[in-house]
Amino acid sequence: MKSTKRLFAAALAASMLLTSLAGCGNDGSQENTQSTTTVTTTSTDGASTEPATEAVDEKPYKGMNFVIMIRDDMESRYGPDANAEFKNDHYQTIYHALNEWCLENEATWSQLATQDVNVLMSAVAAGQGPDLYFHYYQFPLLPNLGLAQPIDEYYDQLAEKYGAQYLDIMNYKGSTYGVHLPFNGYGSMVYYRDVLEEYGVKTPREYFMEGNWTWDAVREITGEITKDLDGDGALDMVGLGTNYIHRFWAPFQQVNEDGSLTSLLNTDRNMYLYQMMYEEHTVNGTWTHANITDCLTVMTIQSQITLTDPSSIVWEDEATGHIREAVPLPPYEEGEAVSVNLFDSMVPTGAQNLDASISMLDYLLECCCEVAFPDRYDFVGLRGTTEESAAYLEMAKEGYQARVEKTMAMPEYDAAYVDAITEYLGDKAIWSDATFSGVSVDGKVFWQNPPSTVLAEIYPVHQAQCETYNSLYIYN
Repeated sequence: MKSTKRLFAAALAASMLLTSLAGCGNDGSQENTQSTTTVTTTSTDGASTEPATEAVDEKPYKGMNFVIMIRDDMESRYGPDANAEFKNDHYQTIYHALNEWCLENEATWSQLATQDVNVLMSAVAAGQGPDLYFHYYQFPLLPNLGLAQPIDEYYDQLAEKYGAQYLDIMNYKGSTYGVHLPFNGYGSMVYYRDVLEEYGVKTPREYFMEGNWTWDAVREITGEITKDLDGDGALDMVGLGTNYIHRFWAPFQQVNEDGSLTSLLNTDRNMYLYQMMYEEHTVNGTWTHANITDCLTVMTIQSQITLTDPSSIVWEDEATGHIREAVPLPPYEEGEAVSVNLFDSMVPTGAQNLDASISMLDYLLECCCEVAFPDRYDFVGLRGTTEESAAYLEMAKEGYQARVEKTMAMPEYDAAYVDAITEYLGDKAIWSDATFSGVSVDGKVFWQNPPSTVLAEIYPVHQAQCETYNSLYIYN
């Protein structure tokens, strides 16, 4: 990719590293395609003069370089020299979609590979705001700091295409600031099916097929499978690893050294989760917040499992030889399906052309949705117009077919279960929750202290902050 032509302020240059500049598959040598508009003028005596021909450029973004602020160095992971294998993730799709969009529009893009908000703040202050921003958990922080611009004029267009809920979740003080799509689909619980069966513990699949898959069932399973097998006083198996639970249920609060909380969000859903976490982690010892290396964690919560094909529902873990199976996360309320991995996509303040940013965003969202949700949308997705994206599409197709065939040949494959999950998810509205600024992912306080007392009563000084957050950022 051509290096960026836009110069950031010296303060910005000192605080960032421009990494991995990826090519857009265009050397800039293509001819500009123009249409002509005939304009007839009239002289002062009323006579018509010769028609004037006015050139209208059909490539309004030709020659522009767009800066994309995104966490990962995509060129080194997915570029022509990366030897990238197919991974069903949105970063890889975004990389190829950017290249395709640039080729079509005769533009280039460069990358700001950082999640440091200070870098964004410096760029905006210098009048050089990036053109698109992709990260997790930065809404409503960026609009609150004036670092993102509203996209209200594009609301109808995007809401009709992707669903209003994904824009409404990005509403801050009456304006829409982006699109929030859970590219990785629904929240999943992944477990070692053969281990549960070996110890005679009823599996999540069995609960699910009975229609009894709830958080009470989760607690029943984890209580039965948490074991000290050799009697030495140390657990050899623990029921559930919860290190990703914050992505699916609620934001955690940070407890400061003086005992105060950075944020306070007392909703029924949050308090239910915190109480359950405390009981299972501290009282019963069946859940753990960290990956334990010296014992087997039988069940985990995942954001990478899409549950869109058989190979993402049951497979053999090559590292351990165990059979792993996935099930949708139990809902908090009947009728919802929990989807996760919400990915903030916003247009920073100072982006050079809002129409161009929305055009890029629209193209990227369409491509990512087509990969993540192939049965939900009628999108074309990636076109394969660059050499790299064409190879990626072929690799994805071959990899998908091979994985499905391998899964369907397994004795553990259960076609009825796959069909039941497909029907279940297709029937449910996608649930998403707001993310919050200034909130830590460290939730140990709720494992170590009973949260049955409302936290705002424990820390009265934060009562007003609690009410402000609940009124602005909680979506029901």
